[in-house]
Amino acid sequence: INIIFLSKDDLTRTDYLIALCNEGIALANSIKSISTGGVLKAHKARLLNSRIFLNSLKIFAETQMRQLTGFPSMNNTQLITLTSSVRKDGEDVQTLAKEAQEDVIKVNDYTAMAHIKMTLASTMGQMYLLTKQLGGNYGELEHYVIKTYLEAKQLYEKLEDSDGIAYVLHNLANNLRFFGQNEKALEYAEKAFALSQKS
Repeated sequence: INIIFLSKDDLTRTDYLIALCNEGIALANSIKSISTGGVLKAHKARLLNSRIFLNSLKIFAETQMRQLTGFPSMNNTQLITLTSSVRKDGEDVQTLAKEAQEDVIKVNDYTAMAHIKMTLASTMGQMYLLTKQLGGNYGELEHYVIKTYLEAKQLYEKLEDSDGIAYVLHNLANNLRFFGQNEKALEYAEKAFALSQKS
Protein backbone atom coordinates (compact mmCIF):
# COMPACT_ATOMS: atom_id res chain seq x y z
CA ILE A 1 0.00 0.00 0.00
CA ASN A 2 2.99 2.32 -0.20
CA ILE A 3 3.04 2.28 -4.01
CA ILE A 4 2.28 5.45 -6.00
CA PHE A 5 0.10 4.20 -8.83
CA LEU A 6 0.74 5.70 -12.25
CA SER A 7 -1.64 3.74 -14.49
CA LYS A 8 -4.98 4.98 -15.76
CA ASP A 9 -6.66 3.21 -12.83
CA ASP A 10 -4.40 4.80 -10.20
CA LEU A 11 -7.10 6.71 -8.30
CA THR A 12 -9.51 3.75 -8.39
CA ARG A 13 -6.91 1.46 -6.85
CA THR A 14 -5.87 4.07 -4.31
CA ASP A 15 -9.50 4.50 -3.25
CA TYR A 16 -9.80 0.71 -2.97
CA LEU A 17 -6.75 0.50 -0.72
CA ILE A 18 -8.05 3.37 1.43
CA ALA A 19 -11.26 1.37 1.86
CA LEU A 20 -9.19 -1.66 2.94
CA CYS A 21 -7.42 0.50 5.52
CA ASN A 22 -10.80 1.66 6.83
CA GLU A 23 -11.90 -1.98 7.22
CA GLY A 24 -8.63 -2.82 8.96
CA ILE A 25 -8.94 0.12 11.35
CA ALA A 26 -12.52 -0.89 12.21
CA LEU A 27 -11.41 -4.48 12.81
CA ALA A 28 -8.46 -3.37 14.94
CA ASN A 29 -10.82 -1.26 17.04
CA SER A 30 -13.23 -4.16 17.48
CA ILE A 31 -10.50 -6.47 18.81
CA LYS A 32 -8.86 -3.62 20.75
CA SER A 33 -5.57 -3.91 18.85
CA ILE A 34 -4.54 -0.30 19.37
CA SER A 35 -1.09 -0.58 17.80
CA THR A 36 -2.44 -2.19 14.66
CA GLY A 37 -5.04 0.55 14.35
CA GLY A 38 -2.35 3.19 14.74
CA VAL A 39 -0.15 1.65 12.05
CA LEU A 40 -3.10 1.39 9.66
CA LYS A 41 -3.99 5.04 10.27
CA ALA A 42 -0.48 6.01 9.23
CA HIS A 43 -0.78 3.93 6.07
CA LYS A 44 -4.18 5.42 5.32
CA ALA A 45 -2.59 8.87 5.66
CA ARG A 46 0.04 7.81 3.11
CA LEU A 47 -2.64 6.62 0.69
CA LEU A 48 -4.64 9.82 1.11
CA ASN A 49 -1.46 11.71 0.38
CA SER A 50 -1.06 9.73 -2.85
CA ARG A 51 -4.59 10.80 -3.79
CA ILE A 52 -3.70 14.42 -2.97
CA PHE A 53 -0.63 14.05 -5.19
CA LEU A 54 -2.65 12.72 -8.13
CA ASN A 55 -5.52 15.18 -7.78
CA SER A 56 -3.15 18.13 -7.33
CA LEU A 57 -1.46 17.23 -10.60
CA LYS A 58 -4.88 17.20 -12.26
CA ILE A 59 -5.66 20.65 -10.88
CA PHE A 60 -2.28 21.95 -12.00
CA ALA A 61 -2.76 20.52 -15.50
CA GLU A 62 -6.22 22.08 -15.73
CA THR A 63 -4.92 25.47 -14.60
CA GLN A 64 -2.14 25.33 -17.17
CA MET A 65 -4.57 24.30 -19.90
CA ARG A 66 -6.83 27.25 -19.16
CA GLN A 67 -3.93 29.71 -19.05
CA LEU A 68 -2.31 28.49 -22.26
CA THR A 69 -5.35 27.78 -24.45
CA GLY A 70 -8.27 29.50 -22.76
CA PHE A 71 -10.23 26.24 -22.97
CA PRO A 72 -11.08 24.05 -19.96
CA SER A 73 -10.95 20.25 -19.96
CA MET A 74 -13.39 20.12 -17.05
CA ASN A 75 -16.17 22.42 -15.91
CA ASN A 76 -15.86 24.77 -12.93
CA THR A 77 -17.97 22.54 -10.67
CA GLN A 78 -15.64 19.61 -11.30
CA LEU A 79 -12.61 21.78 -10.58
CA ILE A 80 -14.12 23.08 -7.34
CA THR A 81 -15.01 19.52 -6.27
CA LEU A 82 -11.48 18.34 -6.98
CA THR A 83 -9.97 21.26 -5.04
CA SER A 84 -12.28 20.60 -2.08
CA SER A 85 -11.29 16.92 -2.13
CA VAL A 86 -7.59 17.83 -1.95
CA ARG A 87 -8.23 20.19 0.97
CA LYS A 88 -10.31 17.59 2.86
CA ASP A 89 -7.73 14.85 2.29
CA GLY A 90 -5.00 17.18 3.57
CA GLU A 91 -6.94 17.78 6.79
CA ASP A 92 -7.52 14.04 7.19
CA VAL A 93 -3.81 13.29 6.71
CA GLN A 94 -2.95 15.64 9.59
CA THR A 95 -5.63 14.10 11.83
CA LEU A 96 -4.58 10.52 11.06
CA ALA A 97 -0.89 11.29 11.63
CA LYS A 98 -1.70 12.72 15.05
CA GLU A 99 -4.06 9.87 16.02
CA ALA A 100 -1.66 7.15 14.84
CA GLN A 101 1.09 8.39 17.13
CA GLU A 102 -1.28 8.96 20.05
CA ASP A 103 -2.60 5.40 19.73
CA VAL A 104 0.77 3.69 20.06
CA ILE A 105 1.91 6.03 22.83
CA LYS A 106 -1.04 4.73 24.88
CA VAL A 107 0.35 1.20 24.76
CA ASN A 108 4.08 2.08 24.71
CA ASP A 109 4.62 0.17 21.47
CA TYR A 110 7.96 1.53 20.28
CA THR A 111 8.19 -0.82 17.30
CA ALA A 112 4.84 0.44 16.01
CA MET A 113 5.87 4.05 16.67
CA ALA A 114 9.08 3.60 14.66
CA HIS A 115 7.07 2.12 11.81
CA ILE A 116 4.56 4.97 11.95
CA LYS A 117 7.30 7.61 11.92
CA MET A 118 8.90 5.91 8.91
CA THR A 119 5.56 5.91 7.09
CA LEU A 120 4.80 9.55 7.92
CA ALA A 121 8.28 10.67 6.86
CA SER A 122 7.85 8.88 3.54
CA THR A 123 4.43 10.48 3.16
CA MET A 124 5.78 13.98 3.58
CA GLY A 125 8.74 13.17 1.36
CA GLN A 126 6.27 12.56 -1.42
CA MET A 127 4.53 15.84 -0.64
CA TYR A 128 7.90 17.62 -0.78
CA LEU A 129 8.30 16.59 -4.42
CA LEU A 130 4.84 17.89 -5.30
CA THR A 131 5.24 21.15 -3.38
CA LYS A 132 8.60 21.88 -4.96
CA GLN A 133 7.27 21.12 -8.43
CA LEU A 134 4.28 23.40 -8.00
CA GLY A 135 6.27 26.25 -6.45
CA GLY A 136 5.10 26.03 -2.83
CA ASN A 137 7.01 26.40 0.44
CA TYR A 138 8.84 23.09 0.74
CA GLY A 139 11.43 24.05 3.39
CA GLU A 140 9.23 22.99 6.32
CA LEU A 141 8.50 19.65 4.65
CA GLU A 142 12.22 18.98 4.18
CA HIS A 143 12.82 19.69 7.88
CA TYR A 144 9.90 17.47 8.93
CA VAL A 145 11.04 14.54 6.79
CA ILE A 146 14.61 14.58 8.12
CA LYS A 147 13.50 15.06 11.73
CA THR A 148 10.92 12.27 11.58
CA TYR A 149 13.28 9.76 9.97
CA LEU A 150 15.88 10.51 12.65
CA GLU A 151 13.23 10.00 15.36
CA ALA A 152 12.44 6.60 13.84
CA LYS A 153 16.17 5.79 13.82
CA GLN A 154 16.45 6.66 17.53
CA LEU A 155 13.56 4.32 18.30
CA TYR A 156 15.13 1.45 16.37
CA GLU A 157 18.41 2.11 18.19
CA LYS A 158 16.62 1.77 21.53
CA LEU A 159 15.09 -1.48 20.26
CA GLU A 160 18.55 -2.63 19.07
CA ASP A 161 16.98 -3.37 15.68
CA SER A 162 19.82 -3.04 13.15
CA ASP A 163 17.55 -3.92 10.22
CA GLY A 164 15.18 -1.13 11.22
CA ILE A 165 18.07 1.33 11.49
CA ALA A 166 19.37 0.31 8.07
CA TYR A 167 15.90 0.72 6.55
CA VAL A 168 15.58 4.22 8.01
CA LEU A 169 19.02 5.24 6.77
CA HIS A 170 18.26 3.90 3.30
CA ASN A 171 15.02 5.87 3.06
CA LEU A 172 16.55 8.98 4.58
CA ALA A 173 19.41 8.83 2.06
CA ASN A 174 16.93 8.52 -0.78
CA ASN A 175 15.05 11.61 0.39
CA LEU A 176 18.24 13.59 0.94
CA ARG A 177 19.06 13.05 -2.74
CA PHE A 178 15.84 14.86 -3.66
CA PHE A 179 16.74 17.61 -1.18
CA GLY A 180 20.06 18.12 -2.98
CA GLN A 181 22.12 16.89 0.00
CA ASN A 182 24.09 14.35 -2.02
CA GLU A 183 27.12 13.99 0.27
CA LYS A 184 24.95 13.34 3.32
CA ALA A 185 22.79 10.96 1.29
CA LEU A 186 25.85 8.94 0.29
CA GLU A 187 27.04 8.85 3.91
CA TYR A 188 23.73 7.43 5.14
CA ALA A 189 23.47 5.01 2.21
CA GLU A 190 26.91 3.60 3.03
CA LYS A 191 25.94 3.19 6.69
CA ALA A 192 22.72 1.42 5.67
CA PHE A 193 24.65 -0.93 3.40
CA ALA A 194 27.19 -1.71 6.12
CA LEU A 195 24.42 -2.54 8.60
CA SER A 196 22.58 -4.73 6.11
CA GLN A 197 25.74 -6.77 5.50
CA LYS A 198 26.03 -7.53 9.21
CA SER A 199 22.49 -8.88 9.58
